[in-house]
Amino acid sequence: MYIIVQLLALALVPFFDSIIKNVKAFWNGRKWPSLLQTYYDFYKLFTKKWQFISKFTSYLTILAIFVIFAVSIFLFFFIPVWGNIPIFNLNFFIFFYIWTLSTFFMIVYAMDNATYFWWLGVEREFFVMALVEPILILVIATLAFLFWTSDITTIHTQIQSLNFPFLVWFILFVLAIITFYVLLAENKRFPFDNPATHLELTMIHEAMLLETNAKHLALMELSSKIKLITFFSLFIYIFIPFTFWITNIIWLFILWFVKVIFLSFIIWTWEIFIVKIRIFKYQNVFIFLFLLNVFLLIFYILK
Repeated sequence: MYIIVQLLALALVPFFDSIIKNVKAFWNGRKWPSLLQTYYDFYKLFTKKWQFISKFTSYLTILAIFVIFAVSIFLFFFIPVWGNIPIFNLNFFIFFYIWTLSTFFMIVYAMDNATYFWWLGVEREFFVMALVEPILILVIATLAFLFWTSDITTIHTQIQSLNFPFLVWFILFVLAIITFYVLLAENKRFPFDNPATHLELTMIHEAMLLETNAKHLALMELSSKIKLITFFSLFIYIFIPFTFWITNIIWLFILWFVKVIFLSFIIWTWEIFIVKIRIFKYQNVFIFLFLLNVFLLIFYILK
């Protein structure tokens, strides 16, 4: 039953992407697309023939595509959408390093094809990774310090119990804000990137996919959307873990669905009303977030 519910959640990933497009269209005053539009887009891409970028690309191109897709699916199943009981128990640091494997192969994919736009995207991807990953590691370390464990399920259970002082609540609230920015940066969303445009001066993720097509593009785009919902699920599992005493697996799944819709609405409403940060100012944002997390940790230790 748990596997079926998780598969159902996976099947809804393109639906969430359509919800996102509808929210943005609503705030922009445009007519929104069908909720099934993303499914149709993937159907078109998957029915096209395999297209190789160049006869000079090696086996790494195909290997990287399937590794990225496999990692996305693998990690999606580690975050349960029905409450406390995961299919597999997972350490936060292991989760993070497995996900880094996906980023590494994305860079390998771009470098193997060696076109100008891919190199442009790789350089910017490395730049964002160098800024984001120390913050993500520090967030995980702070949670591990607060709860004396780096096990995702144990942290989830302890936060759900509400059995800790106000200071820990305050730290969790600030960590949620920091993680929110990390979520946006890791998924190349506003204010760090705009996946809806292909502007040479600003694009990061899209630069590495600009000349990809057919089934290659379908797998890469689907991996990207699964990654986004996995980060949503992880954010909900850690920072919004409350189930309101619901025990039925179907109702827990519906509750997860509502939380994801709510989080999607917040993030894409945020995207409409905020301007994109220039790429040479990224370090200002992430240095501030890093120092904020350090001060929180020091304050907690010295309290």
